[in-house]
Amino acid sequence: MVYQIFPDCFNNGNPHGEIQGRKKDSFIYATKEDSPYYIKDEHGDIACWDFFGGNLEGIRQKIPYLKDLGVTAIYLNPIFQASSNHRYDTQDFMKIDPMRPESRPSWGGDEQLVALAFGLLFSVPGVPCIYYGDEAGLEGDKDPDNRRYFPWGKESDFLEKEVKELAHWRRENRVLVDGKVGYVKIAYGINALVRYNQRELVIYCYYNKTDQDMILDAGEFQTYCLPEKIGELVSDILDQESVAQKAYLLKTFKLDRNEKE
Repeated sequence: MVYQIFPDCFNNGNPHGEIQGRKKDSFIYATKEDSPYYIKDEHGDIACWDFFGGNLEGIRQKIPYLKDLGVTAIYLNPIFQASSNHRYDTQDFMKIDPMRPESRPSWGGDEQLVALAFGLLFSVPGVPCIYYGDEAGLEGDKDPDNRRYFPWGKESDFLEKEVKELAHWRRENRVLVDGKVGYVKIAYGINALVRYNQRELVIYCYYNKTDQDMILDAGEFQTYCLPEKIGELVSDILDQESVAQKAYLLKTFKLDRNEKE
């Protein structure tokens, strides 16, 4: 099911409902219950555009609602820089409108989260591509702050070690290059990506966000895009496995030898 969203009128995700990027010659509705109306000049043209202040963060926060509703795809009215609330008068297709600040991923200096991102990068289909300095813990923000000098002599030993291990893991497991892909929803916000072929099975179990070790229970698993036998095998492998706090779990399984590694 496709769900169309008019971003300005859907949801304001800012902590206190503040509205960013207010525009000249516009007005903001006093309450969310106000009925929309136009303010026109003597020629019948729009004199002031009206806004409720919905934004992309507001949409992101309502994804659980949309999933529960049964939505599988979202269609957005334009979100680019414009004067109107509908934004079909887009002025710059390369800029998100200031009233709809994009929700950009930020790891907040948490190297465990960066390691999680690397784990996903090396386990999903496609060729892993790293932007210079990510493996060294180089921080930054939007352009031009994404072009800081490489921190030679101050690299993150933890992240470099993670990348080296993941690169070795990928080289040693051909299934990560050309294997099929499936997914397991576990519990506690932990999920697993599965790569498999006729010979190998690899499970990347991510990410225990809690402050305690978690014991996985196969009775809570939901598998997606996996053949029944592979799904059952994955459940058997992961059942009662422990995922350490703030960490992930890697498992490999040789199907022809029927043994864990």
